[in-house]
Amino acid sequence: MYYLELLAPIIVLLSDISSSTTGIGIGIISTSYFSLIYPPRDAVLLGLYVFTISNIFILVQFREHIDKKFVINFIPFTIPGIILGTIMLKYLEPRLIRLIFGLILLSIIALAINKKLKINFAERKSSMIAFASIIGITSAFMNASSPFMVALLLSSGYSKKELVSTATACYFINNLMKLAAFSYVGIFSAEIMKLSLYFIPFMAAGILTGKFLIEKIHADALRKIIFSLLSTFSFGSIFGY
Repeated sequence: MYYLELLAPIIVLLSDISSSTTGIGIGIISTSYFSLIYPPRDAVLLGLYVFTISNIFILVQFREHIDKKFVINFIPFTIPGIILGTIMLKYLEPRLIRLIFGLILLSIIALAINKKLKINFAERKSSMIAFASIIGITSAFMNASSPFMVALLLSSGYSKKELVSTATACYFINNLMKLAAFSYVGIFSAEIMKLSLYFIPFMAAGILTGKFLIEKIHADALRKIIFSLLSTFSFGSIFGY
């Protein structure tokens, strides 16, 4: 498994390129990959630390494009899901957590390739609230909210930079709430926090690369790469342990 640890910085680098160009990446990809190396709760915690630091870098780059009104209105609806996801992570057995990891990833992939699925969230507030609950649960349980968040923002017609910045602002606030919830239930590790600092140069390089590529790279091509990686990680999570 040592080779998986050696590849982790490259996965973080690619994830941050994806995050800063499509809004999908660092949380879900890094956590999914870390789950192949570490116990599930440690993988989520390491992914959360990396995700939160990455959010700061992205917000510095794209802060002027944030839709603050959307963030303020949306965040409260994610709180019940974060609480539920934290409880699940705390009390479920590790093998069951890995299985749910894999099944959630496969569900996300199915959602991504279902081109017939179109929801007008602007006209259906109930759909937005339902998605916010899903985002809260998947965010706390495995840092996997980004595909749902991007689907929500795409339905509202955001530009690339607006999408990335607004999604990242939501991720960042949710991550701060998750850190508080995790600490409250005893999911905390100073050692894992120190390990996350090792990835900072790779995060910075990925985000700077993403800022350069955001108007040059074709989002659909990058999404295909993302979901190919997630497919591999999902099967590894379900069948590898």
